[in-house]
Amino acid sequence: MKELAELAKIDDPTFYNDPYPTYARMRAEEPILFYDPLNIWIFSKYEDITEASRLSNIFSNSGGIFLTDAIQGDSVADEYFGNEGELISSLDHPRHSEIRRVIAPAFAPAVIDAMEDGIRADCRVLLDRITVEEPFDWIAEVAERLPLIVIARLMGLSGNNIDELARWSDEIMRFGEVMSDASRAESIKTFSAMNDYIMAQMDEKREQPGDDVLSVLLRAEQSLDYVTVANVLSLSSAILAGGNETTRALLGNMVWALAEHPEQRELLAENTELAVNTVHETLRWKGPVHGFIRKVAQETERRHKAMSPGQFVYFLYSSANRDEDIWDDPETFLVSRACEPMNLAFGAGGHRCPGNRLARLETRILLEELIARFPLWDVIGEPRGIESLFRNGFYDMPVKFRS
Repeated sequence: MKELAELAKIDDPTFYNDPYPTYARMRAEEPILFYDPLNIWIFSKYEDITEASRLSNIFSNSGGIFLTDAIQGDSVADEYFGNEGELISSLDHPRHSEIRRVIAPAFAPAVIDAMEDGIRADCRVLLDRITVEEPFDWIAEVAERLPLIVIARLMGLSGNNIDELARWSDEIMRFGEVMSDASRAESIKTFSAMNDYIMAQMDEKREQPGDDVLSVLLRAEQSLDYVTVANVLSLSSAILAGGNETTRALLGNMVWALAEHPEQRELLAENTELAVNTVHETLRWKGPVHGFIRKVAQETERRHKAMSPGQFVYFLYSSANRDEDIWDDPETFLVSRACEPMNLAFGAGGHRCPGNRLARLETRILLEELIARFPLWDVIGEPRGIESLFRNGFYDMPVKFRS
């Protein structure tokens, strides 16, 4: 039997094609595993990750959050945002709390919940594109488009350039990839076009402000409330990409999981109130990301493992979400599973994704509309899974729907 350190090839994208047997061994044999090639400690259990996520003074975000940051030794985002732009995910308290407080009004529960009718109308328009018994690329036609439509509305963007927004969002997600110098330079060039677009939108918002995210950020900038123009750009980019990619992956993973488990889809069709549970279960069973890293800021010990400043830790959410100490029969996809305890698909602690409520709302509404109109579907052939150190989803997914 191979040693765990040989099996847990976390810096190989192909490892994530089927990592779950290795995850199970890690949780059972060595819940905190040292991976020498990256000088990184891998946390694979739920309680270890949730506890460490609350200790930003020990486990810092300032060294970056992507595994590629650990591979490079510094934050990839710095090359995109420069010295002045701050990426909220790479900030520690108290700066992180200051920025989070600024954007909080735009993500308040009442604001997000008030979007339901508009999102439901969007879902119906997208589902109208489906022709029964005809191949339909669920990712390109629905999973990619709905989150961008919704996040553009939340941000106060015009929303008439969805294809452009998708391309820019994809560039931000490349932070999680290992790129050559030439590829990175090209990516930064594409990224700068998005900054030009957002700057133009900012000029319009200064003339006609609203209650959207961009207006909230500009008011904070104009009142010198912890936010600069560079912050507005970096925050807008992070919200655009985060609001798109995680939800896109969730929508694809959910339709795939239900196709793989037709008995669970039938149970959902008979009990549509289980839509909320189904969203939570998809996030737990196949979440949008594998995990995030932190940098050790001071000497600490976890499970008798001594960790030194400068080392990285890897919070492996996709393993923790199948922790046998937290969930019964965790390898099984069950739409009736209770929503508590909360899964780690959107992180934990002070850095839990502020847009998680919106992502869950979008997905629940789309599922309700889909299951009512097309209770049966088949995934045709093998959809192309994303091989990535960060993303966990599909590039495409041809589906045939039946009424």
